[in-house]
Amino acid sequence: MSDLKKISIRKTSGANPNTLKGSLERYGYSSLPGTFKRFEPWLDTDNTYRTGLDENALYIDQIDDPVAREQEKEYVRSLYKKAQRLFGSRVDLSENSDFYRKMTDGKMNTMERCPFVRLKGADNVFNLNDPLDLVQFAYLRVHPNVAPNERALSMGKYSACMFYVNDDVVENEVSYNVKVVINEAVGLLGLISLDKKKRIARQLDLPVTDSTSEQETYTRLDNFIKESEKTKTDKNAAAFIALTKVDDEQLAIRDLVKQCILLNVLRERPDGSLYMGSNLYAKSEKEAILKLSSVDNQLDLTELEEALKTKKFINS
Repeated sequence: MSDLKKISIRKTSGANPNTLKGSLERYGYSSLPGTFKRFEPWLDTDNTYRTGLDENALYIDQIDDPVAREQEKEYVRSLYKKAQRLFGSRVDLSENSDFYRKMTDGKMNTMERCPFVRLKGADNVFNLNDPLDLVQFAYLRVHPNVAPNERALSMGKYSACMFYVNDDVVENEVSYNVKVVINEAVGLLGLISLDKKKRIARQLDLPVTDSTSEQETYTRLDNFIKESEKTKTDKNAAAFIALTKVDDEQLAIRDLVKQCILLNVLRERPDGSLYMGSNLYAKSEKEAILKLSSVDNQLDLTELEEALKTKKFINS
């Protein structure tokens, strides 16, 4: 863990150059020099302060991904242990202690009370070897009005945030990991057959049909994969890789259902249910795939394949 951490202000651009905001942008500022934004620990809905030092905090329980949840717990534990060493036994750092509950009493601005933060419109550096810097950074990094990283500023949850955790080491690691996944995906793209490329493309909702050329199919998949680099997440590349690992027979069934929906052989209703004519075929696309994957429903599979062939012939 690096001892120096940064909270940076969002960089803005595109404002009218004749406005104050445009003038600030011209000189590389996002806010007036000398101005600050005050922060204090966030009070959660369970009436406990989000200190960034509590591994049992509500926000951690709400992390869906179990691996990410455990990673966050481990990081918080490491910050808490370091804070305990720096403060010693004289200060109670638990989320309901006077350290947080009485921030504005007579002991304000002492080592016995959590300090408020005044973030300036630039890089704000915190030294984790300084006890007060550490507790400030700890609660800022989990504050709902501070994005966890720069790329999160483009996401709905943090789109209104003016500040973000600027961890260059983490950002570089994320960028590296994304590139590794992208390169793996591009390598696989060059190995699979044209039929499989098209089936995968349709699963990814790309506009690929039987008549789409090999070059166009490749380009659309390549662009889809490399979109991961722009968004700084491996979501697209990982989705492609996952589909290359699907058994060919299962992928063919998925593609059959997808094409039947696209060509209205199966009509999808607003609730996701699929109808063939006036008859309910399946309650969802997933249910249709599972139905056709069963050895007991091979006649249904053959009938749907024939219906799709007929529809394509009519449309040709």
